[in-house]
Amino acid sequence: MLWGTQHLHAFALAALLFVLLPGPSSLGTLTAAAQDGRRAGLRCTLGVLAGEVTLMALTVLGAAHLIRADPQVVAWVRGLGAVYIAWLGLGMLRTALRSPPGAKPGEPGRDVHGSTAPGPAGTRRSYVVTVFNPKLIVFFLTSFLQFADPSAVHPHLAFVVLGGTYELISASYLTCLVLAAARIGRAVGGRPRLTAGLQGAAGVLFLGFGAALAMGL
Repeated sequence: MLWGTQHLHAFALAALLFVLLPGPSSLGTLTAAAQDGRRAGLRCTLGVLAGEVTLMALTVLGAAHLIRADPQVVAWVRGLGAVYIAWLGLGMLRTALRSPPGAKPGEPGRDVHGSTAPGPAGTRRSYVVTVFNPKLIVFFLTSFLQFADPSAVHPHLAFVVLGGTYELISASYLTCLVLAAARIGRAVGGRPRLTAGLQGAAGVLFLGFGAALAMGL
């Protein structure tokens, strides 16, 4: 037992495997970095991390009791998340189809969806996508209850340790993803058709994520 946790190494491994799974948050971050550069990707990373912290806090404050009392809460969250993610995917597809032949990525004020918007827009949208990810909600609910020692003197310390471990893994992965995607973005920056194609592919994947959430997959 360490700081009120049990089997912390097993939790770290489970968190790593979960973070490595492709999802709308990581895909949005990757797309932003490839299209608009490292700063845009890091803004999205902040949104993802803030969303994860929000879900952790809700878990500790009693979201588990709410979901047990009304299981439809997860269904509502899943539905809202599916609609929002699908809407983002459609926006990406529209931008890719309307992209002029001479357009270049990385223009000032372009957000993760390719439309003109203030820089913080990518952070806000990444935050919303993360908060409405039902798989992340379920992961925190199950893992925090499983790896926190119920007999610990200070059980809330265990949640801080588990949450901090997850955030460290998530931040490290997303930072590596941003750096790699930004380099790829610079390499294809002079090929607007290829850039539009990559954005269109991201839009299709977002639509797929939305459909998967709607079907409970």
